[in-house]
Amino acid sequence: GGTAGVASISASVVYNGSLYVGTSNANSAEIYRYDGDALGTWTKVSGTTGTVGGNATTAIDMISSLIVYNGYLYAGTTEADKAEVYRYNGGSSWTQLNAGGVAGTLLSTTLIDGVPSMAVFGGRLFVGTREVTKAQIYMYNGGSTWIAVNGTAGTFVATNSIGMDAITQMVVVNNQLVVGTLKGGDSDVLRWN
Repeated sequence: GGTAGVASISASVVYNGSLYVGTSNANSAEIYRYDGDALGTWTKVSGTTGTVGGNATTAIDMISSLIVYNGYLYAGTTEADKAEVYRYNGGSSWTQLNAGGVAGTLLSTTLIDGVPSMAVFGGRLFVGTREVTKAQIYMYNGGSTWIAVNGTAGTFVATNSIGMDAITQMVVVNNQLVVGTLKGGDSDVLRWN
């Protein structure tokens, strides 16, 4: 799509019959749509490099998650203290869904570094965050409203899943939401009850 030196493809999803990919590149994350069988036929849909839809946060490092929910494409970003969730409106237009429109904030935890995982479960959108010792799972409640699934940031099972740094994976298996966590030497696979 014209951007050289992309470090990695960090997320992908099929939306409205087209492949969308998110990139990871220091200060230069982007989202592209694949437009056909010809090699190299991509359209950048995120707008200016390092932003999503021209919103206020610039120099975004990574599009860390993409998912389709209720007929819309959603993207999670990674940028130190400024993680965001966006909904795609078409073209290069996106709506930021963070609480109060504040980058890095989804509910009461602030300065979140990333949104590395998303899942649709029970007809609702769930996102997992990355923040040292304060990882959380949130359920989207419309507009810019979120509900915390784990009451205490970083804690999932009080006896042994404490101080988690990130929710790296989310998947629905046998009608249950299962998540993978990140914590050096002490990561877990958890099922939401």
